[in-house]
Amino acid sequence: MAELRWILLALCIPLILGIWVWGARRSRNVTSVLPALPMEEPQPELPTVDFRREEWGVPPFEPLSIKTADFEGISLPDRPMLAHAENIDASATPAPAVPPSAKASELQKIVSLRVCAEGEERWLGSDLKAAFDANGLAFGRYHIFHRKNAQDGTLYCVASILEPGTFDLLSMPTTEFSGVTLFAVFPAPEDPVLIIDDMIATARNLAQTLSGVVLDSKALPFSLQRAASLREEVERFRDLLPV
Repeated sequence: MAELRWILLALCIPLILGIWVWGARRSRNVTSVLPALPMEEPQPELPTVDFRREEWGVPPFEPLSIKTADFEGISLPDRPMLAHAENIDASATPAPAVPPSAKASELQKIVSLRVCAEGEERWLGSDLKAAFDANGLAFGRYHIFHRKNAQDGTLYCVASILEPGTFDLLSMPTTEFSGVTLFAVFPAPEDPVLIIDDMIATARNLAQTLSGVVLDSKALPFSLQRAASLREEVERFRDLLPV
């Protein structure tokens, strides 16, 4: 029996070695057939984007954007206000007169002045309202101030220098203002020249009371020469109006 066991053991060992060698070769063959997997390429680093909303400066639009039937079709100048208006040539060429061929219904003119705080100064609304009252300017239609005649007709208006140009009587006393715009629309209930004279006088009174400066529609200092030129423009326009 012992001899039989040794004989079986001698036969099994080569068989086991043969199976192991065959299995190892087969495993290497399968591995060589499989395609090599591509290595993952590194992704480029994306730039960091800041999506926070930027703050943009807002230019001072001026002087009005009040849409009314009374002022329909009239475009007010839209130019930035100068903070310092000293040492600027105030000479200006008068605007050309309306051609005589224009129809009476097409004759329309707007004249505006500005009264502005000097430099970085601001007016408290309570002081501005007191100056309006002292110059006979009454709060009224379109939330602006009006100069009216005895028949309750508007001769000219006063609005804030920044759009939309309106005033809120409730918040006005504690609100700060950098300037106001006085404007007249012609034809008007009374003589245009007299209205302009009154508007210029009111602008100068406001500037004196509030320690401001009077500027024309182009933000230039309103000199005596410019006042005379403006009066001549209005006179020429008045001469074109039907009697």
